[in-house]
Amino acid sequence: MNNKGFAVSTLVYGLSIMGIMLIAILMGTMSNTRSNARQLSESVEQELISLSKVETSFGPLPADSTKTTQEYSVPAGQSGWYRIELWGAQGGTNSYGAYTSGIIKLLEGNVLYFDVGKHTDAGYGEATAVRIDDDNDVSRYLMVAAGGGSGANAPGGTLFGYKANSISTGGNVNADGELQASSTLIGVPSSYGVVNLMTDTYGVASIVGTNGGGCGYYSSKNSDTGGMSYIVGYAGSGDKEENHPIVDGQKYYFVDGMMFPGVNAGTASAPANGKAQVTKVMNIPDTEDPATSKLSIRNSKLKNVKKIKDCIEGTNDNYWNGNSIIPIVNGIRVGGSLGSVEPSGSLKCRTYTLNTAATLDEVAIFHSISGKDYLNHRVQVECEKSDGTTQVQTIKATNSNTNLSVTETISGIHISAYQYDSTGALPPSGSYMILPVLFENKVLTAAKNSSEDSNPIQMGLINGEKRQIWSVEKLDDKLKKADNEYKIIELARYKALGITEDENKVGNAVSAATPFNNYARNDPQVWKITAVGNGTYTITSVVDLFNTSIASGNIVPAGPNKSLMIGKNDIKGQRYRLISVDYTKR
Repeated sequence: MNNKGFAVSTLVYGLSIMGIMLIAILMGTMSNTRSNARQLSESVEQELISLSKVETSFGPLPADSTKTTQEYSVPAGQSGWYRIELWGAQGGTNSYGAYTSGIIKLLEGNVLYFDVGKHTDAGYGEATAVRIDDDNDVSRYLMVAAGGGSGANAPGGTLFGYKANSISTGGNVNADGELQASSTLIGVPSSYGVVNLMTDTYGVASIVGTNGGGCGYYSSKNSDTGGMSYIVGYAGSGDKEENHPIVDGQKYYFVDGMMFPGVNAGTASAPANGKAQVTKVMNIPDTEDPATSKLSIRNSKLKNVKKIKDCIEGTNDNYWNGNSIIPIVNGIRVGGSLGSVEPSGSLKCRTYTLNTAATLDEVAIFHSISGKDYLNHRVQVECEKSDGTTQVQTIKATNSNTNLSVTETISGIHISAYQYDSTGALPPSGSYMILPVLFENKVLTAAKNSSEDSNPIQMGLINGEKRQIWSVEKLDDKLKKADNEYKIIELARYKALGITEDENKVGNAVSAATPFNNYARNDPQVWKITAVGNGTYTITSVVDLFNTSIASGNIVPAGPNKSLMIGKNDIKGQRYRLISVDYTKR
């Protein structure tokens, strides 16, 4: 071959190789693009699911209905995790129905049966319940939200029935937003008006009430007492092996359960009936076996737990009863031993040692006196590490400056592995219900329509509406001046929480009137969220003080209507719990 022929051949071969390389690169790029597109599609799908409307809701059956229950069947291809929410029916005046919720894994073809309670002609509230079959037996129920008694101030209860006392409205604050010295915080009805319906003669193991008593998993026999609620897998409720219904080898139980008393309210002329909602929160990924797939936990401190230590300041050895520390795995109480009371400096402590180290779904703490902020309260876990060593971590503690714990309600303190660790870290961006510590059963609730946008934010009983869910998002780098700055946006109409009159002045109202400005910093819509260290947060305006001699900026429900306003900084009554309702991040 002459030089010219060699040169031409070399050029052809070179171009061929370059062409092959180009094709390979294009194919690789297309493959990556498809992979990225698939990942993006899955991400978008999960976000759409997390923000989707309620898939199914139920009210009571009509009086002339021939049916006795209402069914929900999981559609083909829709295996995943679902939030079930129930509201019991209202009984008499202020005898509002209870609220229960939890996350449960359901597979395609699973069928749930709903019994939605009514406000009866006899004046008491029926329970709302969900079960796994059409057998009307309490042992087949997965969740029950109790109804109120026919008498006044007998709301549907939680782990106990509430007797002849309305729900505590919480601590009272003055016009400056400061907690009044005589106030108590949330926790119990006045005068400890509660009845253990499971063991007391007031109750009966049936969802049918008698003598005007409120209905529940355990129903009251007396008009002055509401029923008792139930969640299978919830600590202190259905947390024993025999409580878990099984159908075709599938065991049913809830994680991240919640109970709130006296939530479902109507009017004097139209008392509230019960209701139920089913919401898809996350698909089971195609890469996982639906039968064995589990929801990823968020609080890594509950992994490989061997011991749980609960400490309280004081000299009383009777702070605890026999079931004071309850660890839960797969909806079942974990076996172990509860040690005797041991002194630790100024503290009294008890330790629960698990028979085997386990990654927990939940830890519940119960003390003999509820409805108070225990001083220097601390809950710690001892975890086994992969290298065989152990690590002690705090999962609940008082604030070092104020010694304030989370006020313990009659249903105890529940620390869920499916909620973010809130002992010190800032809340990650996500969707939350925002609960003031001044209330046991109310959340921040945005306006219903544009005509009410400029009104101060109110505290509303939990009703399942989107205007009670808030997107709490860290500020973009281009706008933020500190790492703990957030925008807080209600998800019904995407209006941002802000100071109505744009001033950090005591008494100024806080509303959600306009969208957030993502292009220019608008300080009245920017909030600093600070972890108190005990599972609660303060929410503080970044706007400069109107009066430099008065420390203000914390938002607080105040006044006769408990409207949200700027208050003098008083951490006791100005703390909030952030309850995540976003389960899409694995």
